[in-house]
Amino acid sequence: MSTPSIPDAKVWESISQILQKTKDDPLSSTYAEIVSVANREAAADIHRILLAKGYTSAQVAQFDDLGRFQLRMALYWSLVNAGLLDRAKPYDCRAELEALPALMINGVAVAAGPSSIAGTSYGRLKAYDAVPPNIF
Repeated sequence: MSTPSIPDAKVWESISQILQKTKDDPLSSTYAEIVSVANREAAADIHRILLAKGYTSAQVAQFDDLGRFQLRMALYWSLVNAGLLDRAKPYDCRAELEALPALMINGVAVAAGPSSIAGTSYGRLKAYDAVPPNIF
C-alpha cells in the first residue's frame, strides 16, 4: 500500500472542522483509527488510479497536487468509514483524478506514459528506442 503524503494529524484537524468539533467538544478517540485507515486508503486510491493511467510510482510521488487530492480522499474515506455517507460525497475526487489529462510535476504538465523527470527515464523501453531505425 502507498505511504500517505500528508500526516494523519492534518486529516484529523480537517475532519474536526467539517464536523464542527471544538476543544470543548472534541472528536471521539475512535476517529483516530478511522482517520489513519482513511489516510492509507486515500494514498492507495490515488496510487492505483494514476498507475492505471500509465504514470509511474515516482511520477505519482512528485505530483504537485498530491497532498490536496490525498487530503480530499482521506476526508472522503474518513466520513464513509464513520457512516456519514451524505457528508462524504463532496470529497470524493476519484473521477476527477481519472479525468486529469496530465499531472503537474514541478510545474510541468506530464502526460501518462514514458517521460523524463530530473534526468531519469520512466516507462517501458521500446525496440525502436534501443535500436536506431536506420540500422537495417
